[in-house]
Amino acid sequence: MIGKTISHYKIIEKIGEGGMGIVYKAEDTKLKRMVALKFLPQHFLSSGEEKSRFIQEAQAVAALNHTNICTIHEIDEHDGQTFIAMEYIEGQSLKDKIAGVGAKDPSPLPVEEALDITIQIATGQFREKANDIQDIGKKLKVKTILEGSVRKSGNRLRITAQLINVDDGYHLWSERFDREMEDIFAIQDEISMTIVDKLKVNLLKEEKAKANALRAIEIDDMLAEAYTSLGWINYLYDWDWT
Repeated sequence: MIGKTISHYKIIEKIGEGGMGIVYKAEDTKLKRMVALKFLPQHFLSSGEEKSRFIQEAQAVAALNHTNICTIHEIDEHDGQTFIAMEYIEGQSLKDKIAGVGAKDPSPLPVEEALDITIQIATGQFREKANDIQDIGKKLKVKTILEGSVRKSGNRLRITAQLINVDDGYHLWSERFDREMEDIFAIQDEISMTIVDKLKVNLLKEEKAKANALRAIEIDDMLAEAYTSLGWINYLYDWDWT
């Protein structure tokens, strides 16, 4: 594909490839600008369903206007190949960013920032949708989910947060925060630290109980009570009910 001209786009280099497409950097010979072209993979060309999904993806993105979303220029077909022409944005891949490749500081991304990116990617698909907590938990492969809401009335904020057990929907912990909206950043820091402290207590119970049972076994590997406790812990927390 490198060097070929598709419609009025001259392909310069391959940017990346994934399960749903191959992306190339190309020159728009009409408007004299760089673009990114995303092609449907060869093995999907004969699938009407995949082609329809590809077109729906372009339509969905084209309906959005946000600084963090690239602009869709057009969707077209050339010699049986369906492609999306979109804004080309210079930058790193997520893989390189996490590894620190090409950065001024070549050290890997701090764990906190990497986790923040991961959370945004993982939870983005559930925004603005009615989702069942158990379905979300299974998709994310987690045991617990922190759910919350924010309501505003005048200068007052009401923020709720609850930790939910995915298996049965049981609320392990919940709390409501009523605050005046004077310093939103101070409120954010206060509530986030409170939630973190509460979660430590709830989520570390399992780890502490398991550690105590294992420590008891190390001291006396014939202690039946320790093995029984460990069995119950695995039954309650680690059993895969799916």
